[in-house]
Amino acid sequence: MEKIEQSLYEILGVSQNATLKEIKIAYRQKAMEYHPNMNPSKNNGVCHKMMCKINDAYNTLKNPDLRVFYDATLFEKDKYAVSNEEVRHHQKKQQEMKTKLIKEYINLIQHNITTIIQLILMNICKKNL
Repeated sequence: MEKIEQSLYEILGVSQNATLKEIKIAYRQKAMEYHPNMNPSKNNGVCHKMMCKINDAYNTLKNPDLRVFYDATLFEKDKYAVSNEEVRHHQKKQQEMKTKLIKEYINLIQHNITTIIQLILMNICKKNL
């Protein structure tokens, strides 16, 4: 997690009481300024990172429920926020761990089934003797 250096409002360059229309206009202006395809001469790594921040800010502030939550809890600069990229990374790690556990569980079940079949075959053989 990274410490918030700028508020979402500062990232978009709007005031905290900006309207949705003002937020949308600011988002489009920032997107035009920092989108890597629009500015090939700028450092694409910096542009990409800034576009992630701009998108996170816009996606939070355009949603009334998320904006109220942000204003109430996350606006303070000493709070921590998780970016969309960090959430996706965490979800990917969780999915990898689930997949690994499922594979281990399937292997265990296959082993148990094999053992049960062997025991059944041994019992059948004993009865036939």
